[in-house]
Amino acid sequence: MKYLKSLNAYLKLLEIRLKTSGTFGYIIYCILGITVMVIVWGLIFKTLDYIFLTSLFSLKYLGEINLLKIIILLIVVFGVILFFTGKKK
Repeated sequence: MKYLKSLNAYLKLLEIRLKTSGTFGYIIYCILGITVMVIVWGLIFKTLDYIFLTSLFSLKYLGEINLLKIIILLIVVFGVILFFTGKKK
């Protein structure tokens, strides 16, 4: 835990130095920030892609079934049920 605090303090000092060192330092700061964002968001989207789009099984008329397709089908079924049960007056 102590290591993370010192790493965080070091990175904060580096951020302050780069921001205040002029145009070149600010450009480097922006490039580093964008690179970190691409890496982090890339890992998040790759993980979500693996979770939601990995084929679980295959059905004849629906094709490859994955978690995203199951969630969408459930939403559609509940939407149709609510549509027909909500029309009663």
